[in-house]
Amino acid sequence: VSEALAEELDAEIEAFREALEEVDDALGDVAPGAFMWNLIQGASGPPTADQLWWIDRSWEEVPPIVEQVNEMLTGRLPALYDRLAEEDVRPEAGEPVAVPRRGGGG
Repeated sequence: VSEALAEELDAEIEAFREALEEVDDALGDVAPGAFMWNLIQGASGPPTADQLWWIDRSWEEVPPIVEQVNEMLTGRLPALYDRLAEEDVRPEAGEPVAVPRRGGGG
């Protein structure tokens, strides 16, 4: 693999990783809604306005995140795999994991 091709593929992989980080951040932003739902289920009284706001926010913000994940799984990732196959690039398998030896006698 030429250095130019390696840099180009590295940039594509890095862009995919950045997109994954964006999804992770977005899920972190809406996680309080799930937390609030758990609080409401365990409470003996009615939900607070703040709890309901977090849940509503999550319902509004989760569908676009799911769409982004689906686009990555059905579009970007297959395209990246196709590009790697087209360039006949295979990732290295890596080194085998050594079995640790138990210290001491016996």
